Amino acid sequence: MNATWGSSSADRTNSPPGTGLRAVIWTAADSEWERHAGRCSDYCTRMGYEIVAVISESTGGRWADVVTILITDGRADVVVVADRDQLPRDRTPRIEAVADERRRLEPTTKDVVRPRPRPQFLRRR
Repeated sequence: MNATWGSSSADRTNSPPGTGLRAVIWTAADSEWERHAGRCSDYCTRMGYEIVAVISESTGGRWADVVTILITDGRADVVVVADRDQLPRDRTPRIEAVADERRRLEPTTKDVVRPRPRPQFLRRR
């Protein structure tokens, strides 16, 4: 497990009291992972979350480490990511919202397959 920040008691006292929620920050493999982790840390502070770990693929962390902290050990209540795109697509456990199903089923302009124009053959006389 790769906890790079937030494990000391000094770090826990930086969060405003009140929520009682504990967070693990996840960043995907990215050259700007430290910036993403900083954004997540700022968010946790604003929300009053206690940061229990920061795990990044860039430093050898794995999504399985997040699952262990969240579910197996029960040391965290929420996973914080800088952007939804940073989440592994094949992650488990998955959280799906029924409302999102409609969005997935509605075609967007990038989903529409436009027929290609048929080639025109010129006749020789």
